Amino acid sequence: MGLGWGWFHGIAGDNHPHAHHALQILIAESPQSLWTSEHGWSSYTGVMIGADVRHQLAPTREAVSLIYVEADSDIGQALSERIQGCVSRLTEDEVRQAHCKLRDAAASGPDEWLVPLLKGFPQTRPSQPRDKRISEIVASLPTPLPERVVAAALAKQAGLSLSRFQHRFRGHTGMAFRPYLRWRRLLTAMGAIMQGAAITDAALAAGFSDAAHFTRTVRRHFGIAPSALSAISGA
Repeated sequence: MGLGWGWFHGIAGDNHPHAHHALQILIAESPQSLWTSEHGWSSYTGVMIGADVRHQLAPTREAVSLIYVEADSDIGQALSERIQGCVSRLTEDEVRQAHCKLRDAAASGPDEWLVPLLKGFPQTRPSQPRDKRISEIVASLPTPLPERVVAAALAKQAGLSLSRFQHRFRGHTGMAFRPYLRWRRLLTAMGAIMQGAAITDAALAAGFSDAAHFTRTVRRHFGIAPSALSAISGA
């Protein structure tokens, strides 16, 4: 996982129709059965599923890649423009490119490989100069985050108005302030659970108000319960 994205590779087990806020991309070696509320059951080797679209992936017999992208991020908004209705099928060439990119993508985020590989988007993205003031603010944020982080206080620390701070923050990170904090908390808590921590302990340590708040957030973004993370990690 990274800020604004997650990547699962493995056998996808049984699940029920669900929806989540993140965009989801399926990449597979052979056709996989996917149900959506708009199209019913269809087979795909590569497909993008829109945010908040009700869907269900049939259990797979082979390892597949499921990529999740924050819908409100700059990358998520760019990908959303590609989707007509609730899903967008990837071409055979795009699927082949995706397999090649994913082999080398474990240590990088989607900005480096996801957008360029999809048809219709530029192959290179103009580099953005780093914003020194915002960079210093981001570096000053503790890990884990406290339960309350106030944008106005950080704006004052940076010597900026609140509106200017929020604008420059998005330009620097690719996400608005609140979604950025939410992903930071998710990364901390989900990482702790994958290392064997109890769900409640991980949620509170990451700055969620309680385990129920954390559970709702995980379900909203990924369509799974936090307990599934323990099963994946073997804890």
